[in-house]
Amino acid sequence: MAGPNLRTDAFVLRTRPLRDHDLIVELLGRDTGRLSTVARGARSSRRRFGGALEIGTRVDAQIARRPGRDLHSLEACDVRAPLRAIRGDLDRIQHLSYALELVLLSFAPEAPDPEGYTLIEAYVDSLESAPASHEALALWELLLLRHLGYGLTIGRCPVSDTAPDALSLEAGGAVNRVAGGVGDAVPVSTAALRVIAAIERGHAGARFDPEQRREVRQAFAALWGRITGHAPRSARFLV
Repeated sequence: MAGPNLRTDAFVLRTRPLRDHDLIVELLGRDTGRLSTVARGARSSRRRFGGALEIGTRVDAQIARRPGRDLHSLEACDVRAPLRAIRGDLDRIQHLSYALELVLLSFAPEAPDPEGYTLIEAYVDSLESAPASHEALALWELLLLRHLGYGLTIGRCPVSDTAPDALSLEAGGAVNRVAGGVGDAVPVSTAALRVIAAIERGHAGARFDPEQRREVRQAFAALWGRITGHAPRSARFLV
């Protein structure tokens, strides 16, 4: 039996087919947290949901909860903030897809998280208003890690007080792989870590060179893989 309908601001995180006519729609709701829903008839007709089910779209979702079931029912869905600039820019689409995958991997199902919702809302708004950048993405990932309880300190190695050349969840930030003595260190050059530290301090001119972008992307993918058990697939499209 369906429970009472609820309405919430939500982001469409992912969709996938269900049978011939329906779609499974993964949402991140401001009031519901991450929620799996089914949109009846969404594949056979676009009239009911229109363009509201494109990933990354912020919507006003009406959901009928179904206690005891994995899938709730998405009764209606209206676009609140269309993604006009993002849809026309492949770089922005790739950065958005990566951010949404991190949410899917790291947010617990049906656990309301208004602060986490605000984080993804701010990042999507930034992508809509300005071109995608690896510097902005790295800063957002640091904020997301901190929100999830994995805050990283980017500075000298806290164990040995030497120049760092890696990131470590165990040590809580940048470490020296040899002197730090931690087992989970992910290599990142000292130069790239200096750029991350400058970005975190708000230096607008801080930029990764191409090699630094590659190693920073690999490092963050490895960190997320250790946290969630699954390295984000979309990471390979970012460099």
